[in-house]
Amino acid sequence: MEILNGIDICICTYNRVEYLKQCVELLVPQLSSPHVDLTIIDNNSSDNTRGYVQSLILKNIPLRYFLESSQGISHARNRGWKESRRDWILYIDDECLPPPNLLAEAFNSIQEHGTVAAMGGPIYAVHSFTPPSWLPDGFGDFKMPYDHFTIIDRGYIRCGCFLIQNEILRQLGGFKPELGMKGYTLAYGEELELQDRLRAAGYKIGYAPTLKIGHQVRIEKINTKWILHSEYARRRDKMAFAPIGIGSALAGILRTSGGRIIHAPVYAFKLLLKKDYTLNHAILDFTKPLMYRYGEFAGVLKKNFR
Repeated sequence: MEILNGIDICICTYNRVEYLKQCVELLVPQLSSPHVDLTIIDNNSSDNTRGYVQSLILKNIPLRYFLESSQGISHARNRGWKESRRDWILYIDDECLPPPNLLAEAFNSIQEHGTVAAMGGPIYAVHSFTPPSWLPDGFGDFKMPYDHFTIIDRGYIRCGCFLIQNEILRQLGGFKPELGMKGYTLAYGEELELQDRLRAAGYKIGYAPTLKIGHQVRIEKINTKWILHSEYARRRDKMAFAPIGIGSALAGILRTSGGRIIHAPVYAFKLLLKKDYTLNHAILDFTKPLMYRYGEFAGVLKKNFR
């Protein structure tokens, strides 16, 4: 396949056709350039995703559709670069709400900073409802403390809006299929692990403040069970490629458990004395650090004894 100059916008989706519609409708006005493709990777959706995309094709909207039968976000993203005809791929989550200048900013970023392997920018949470008072500050947001383009030697950009060179992604073999979401199974780590390999291979990653995008917060995430499970899964899955020792993981559990016991009376007093401090606040304050450590320990055990 001949690789052409330009950007392939790749949206990987699974059973979220209503979110996909909103994302695509915002992108369609930006597809007039001959140097832009829109590729939708359907990862075994059982809703009307295929019918919706086919209806767009019948309207002569320039997009390509592929069904990826291997379940998992990493399989879907890998199918994206394997099918891509452009030298840059812009991965966008199906829940995203692209601003009208997203493609223009992506092309500007490539023109000014195209020597980097990959880049991404701020992601801001978009709520279709009033967030509860107990929701952690900045839930769903991602931002780095830079107001200009910066090469980041540490930390990670997010794949909700992730611009990467096609050839470099091919050289590295793409995303690790064993990492990341698989259907409705909560799992992470694929985007972090890829960026670790980029740096290990000598490539640079950039943070571009102008490359920003909105990301809708799904209602099912707004409960303490989901937040705690997410904290556990994120730390568990990072141990697959950046593990610590078993002793350190066990020490972390013991240290954090002791800290929770010491702070328990503080949370109890807050519940009694502060009107704006709810039971959900207390549950998250007490349990979230523990879930981080339990996930860490589970990941270390899985890494060492699988």
